[in-house]
Amino acid sequence: MNRFTLAITMLAFVGCGGRADQPATDGSSSSTYTVSVTYLLVRWKHEHPDEPVVLYSELDERRMERRKIDIFPDGRWGHADGQEEVGGTMLGEAPTPSVEQISADPLFEAEEIEEAEFEKLWAVRHGARIMSPFPVANEGGDPDAQRGNMGRTPKDEATDLMNMLVPFAEKMLREHGEFYLYGGVMMPDGSMQHFAASDGTEHPKSSDLMDLLVAKFREDGRQGKYKAIGIVYDVRTLPPGASEKTDAIAVRLDHEAGYSAMVMIPYRLVEGQLMKGTTFAVKGDGSIFPTH
Repeated sequence: MNRFTLAITMLAFVGCGGRADQPATDGSSSSTYTVSVTYLLVRWKHEHPDEPVVLYSELDERRMERRKIDIFPDGRWGHADGQEEVGGTMLGEAPTPSVEQISADPLFEAEEIEEAEFEKLWAVRHGARIMSPFPVANEGGDPDAQRGNMGRTPKDEATDLMNMLVPFAEKMLREHGEFYLYGGVMMPDGSMQHFAASDGTEHPKSSDLMDLLVAKFREDGRQGKYKAIGIVYDVRTLPPGASEKTDAIAVRLDHEAGYSAMVMIPYRLVEGQLMKGTTFAVKGDGSIFPTH
């Protein structure tokens, strides 16, 4: 039993006698139990490298865990359900306390989430991993981009991040004709680093990698770890005024101050040469950082 499971078990049983969150003993059902399934996100603040820092759970009507995903400080994922336990993750042995009870402990922050958010993560749980940083030469970009520039506007900072990220996609297109989705962040001090994601398969779907990075960036964004994030991937798009779709490097940009954009860099590969078209952008959905 890991420390979180132990803590939740203690919360469920210690000092809760006679309260509404305990199973009724007179044959009637507890007023806090619902017939619907609940999906829970818990953030755990600690410095233990072998314990998860983010936990997703599916709870039944008795608030017993049915499925669970743990995300560890090094980016490793574990998961458990009624059939298997992987990566040290285990289902709880007692009903999970309410969001209010869990969050009453200063080490924990809990909230309910939508089923769709949980299912996206559950679908890619096998082999899922976020890796950062990975070494990438900043060829073709601003030599100061890796360091960032303090005092710039949110749009300027997001652009700095994009200018640091895009050369890697261009390099992969020239050398291999393709690239897998990846991302990057600007830290509060203006420094920047790349992120990669893996779902454990040889040929991952971009949608699965997107779900992994978005989940991480949203979680870290809630905690104020980044000023800006970027996600780079390959798409087919219709540039303004064009009649046919073309390949493009897409860059999803979000800044903590509210700036959000989708930047498209059309391109063609001609005998190994990367021919870029006119860059254009549309407003992003701003869904990474908490709304102000």
